[in-house]
Amino acid sequence: MNSKQTLIIGSTTVDILLNIPRLPKTSEDINFLKQSLHLGGCAYNVSDVLRHFKINYKLCSPVGGGMYGEKVRELFKEKGIEVFVDVDGENSCCYCLVESDGERSFICGHGVEYQFIKSAFDKIDMATVDSAYICGLELEESTAEDEVSYIEELSNFHKKAGTPFTLFFATGARIQYIPTNFMDRILALNPIIHLNSSEAMTYTHEMTAQDAAIALSSKTGNSVIITMGKQGSLYFDAETGELGFIPCVPVKIVDTVGAGDSHCGALIAGLKQGKSLRDAVSQANIVAAAVVGSAGASLSDEDFATLNL
Repeated sequence: MNSKQTLIIGSTTVDILLNIPRLPKTSEDINFLKQSLHLGGCAYNVSDVLRHFKINYKLCSPVGGGMYGEKVRELFKEKGIEVFVDVDGENSCCYCLVESDGERSFICGHGVEYQFIKSAFDKIDMATVDSAYICGLELEESTAEDEVSYIEELSNFHKKAGTPFTLFFATGARIQYIPTNFMDRILALNPIIHLNSSEAMTYTHEMTAQDAAIALSSKTGNSVIITMGKQGSLYFDAETGELGFIPCVPVKIVDTVGAGDSHCGALIAGLKQGKSLRDAVSQANIVAAAVVGSAGASLSDEDFATLNL
């Protein structure tokens, strides 16, 4: 197994889960059934899966102040997670509205947890890094230029050194809001793209996930993984030209919060373990199903240990 580290760049948030019978209509009052609070955010969710797999990684999330920033610090301390960089300003939170069928809708505030702090990466020796994960949500922010330029520098460092580097890019649900300039520059770095079918077809304007996967791979020259909810996961392997599909693992849905992040994290772990793309996607399906079958965006150590991986 490769011992070099993966940088997991992005947000750690406080997720406030509200279980509700259904989404309210305008001006309607409804009562929530249950409320719970968890660590969340795309980067944290991905990193926690890598932790389960004992993959060498660094969680690169800025943490600010305010009630939610302090809560992140408190939960990090409980979990033995080092704060990557302290920043001025306040963290916000994400309200996860979970309906009775387990489907979720998000209402998110973007605080400093989504801000890229380039100087914080000066302490990282690029030679110790062989891969990085980024999320499209941060590319909407005012610090996106710094983030993209850092990833370009990291990629160029490895090109000049002749050492391998892989960029994992989870586009996120707001793919249509990523500025074209930043999207084009990221795609030029040959990332492995991970997204869902709606995101893929929205961006490529293709009518099927299969065509979207091929179109995306033609832009990046690399593999594409498209999650398709209850159906399973589609992948296009750029090395072999294989377009494959792996059905989902049947599970009783509790909530779908973090399903995509956990899938992406398990995919990264599988590839870093030396698995084929197909086997890594199969592993990711198992982990994502377990997350969907439990409350919140991540698995406990006890639940992860029961998985047949």
